[in-house]
Amino acid sequence: MVTYIARRIGAGLAILFVIAALGFVMLSINTDAVVRGILGPQASEEQAAALKADLGLDQSLPVQFIQWLGGVFRGDLGRSWFTNQDVNELIGLRLPISLSIVIVVLLVTLVVAVLLGLGSAYFGGWFDRATQILCILGFAIPGFLLALILVTVFGVYLGWAPVVGFTPITDSLPGWMRSVTLPTIALASHSVGAVAQQVRNAAFGVLNMDYVRTLRSRGIPEWRLVLVNVLRNSTVSGITVLGLQAVGLLGAVVLVDKIFAIPGIGEMTINYTVRGDRPAIMGLILVLTVLVIVINLLVDVFVSVLNPKVRTR
Repeated sequence: MVTYIARRIGAGLAILFVIAALGFVMLSINTDAVVRGILGPQASEEQAAALKADLGLDQSLPVQFIQWLGGVFRGDLGRSWFTNQDVNELIGLRLPISLSIVIVVLLVTLVVAVLLGLGSAYFGGWFDRATQILCILGFAIPGFLLALILVTVFGVYLGWAPVVGFTPITDSLPGWMRSVTLPTIALASHSVGAVAQQVRNAAFGVLNMDYVRTLRSRGIPEWRLVLVNVLRNSTVSGITVLGLQAVGLLGAVVLVDKIFAIPGIGEMTINYTVRGDRPAIMGLILVLTVLVIVINLLVDVFVSVLNPKVRTR
């Protein structure tokens, strides 16, 4: 297990370096336009040259990248070119907001998808058909469209939930729950369908295996048979898909943040990408890539615990 985890961490670090290098190069292609955007169109060439020297843009690209890497190893992601705010603080203020929503979405997805998948495989009939319809609808309706519908119906017309804004959980638990309800529904619709479908298909196969029939003939209670034996052997594919959905959610929060006016990393990503603010964008790339690597590592470890055969791959 230790060797398996070490291999996964090594691969993750290599991917992180490659993505960081590619992102740095792409964000350095048109720094002259960014400098003009900071100073304004009336700035002179001397002012532009002075600002480039102040930002370190007068040095070669490899030197700039090495200096940025040095700051990363010291825990310093630099300062925003436009606002002069510390990038660590910018991300530290916004990341917990987005992560709280993503975590709630994953928990809702896990519980609802497992219940729907197991129920569909065990009961069949109308329950299975209803589950299939829900899964198809979850796939068919885009998250941003569902978010707009939810805002219009439950926020504007019914007034059951706030249309925009975010209440930190430290300020008010009920207020936080109200502010994350609609975003959670919008984001979970697709992931519930994907995970439930995987659990359903796997559970169908497990329920038809000989050892399940043997356990049932020995008088094992049905609830224990389903919740222990069937669940354990049918959630591997579901957990794998859930990991992929978690990665996708990090991108989906960009649209959701914009629709619900939530001050998370989604809003920050849009604002600073439009400006071409390299320190802020590189900080986001670094943090989000680390999150993706950690999520994939956790999924791999969990799957390897359930199925030790994957450790040899």
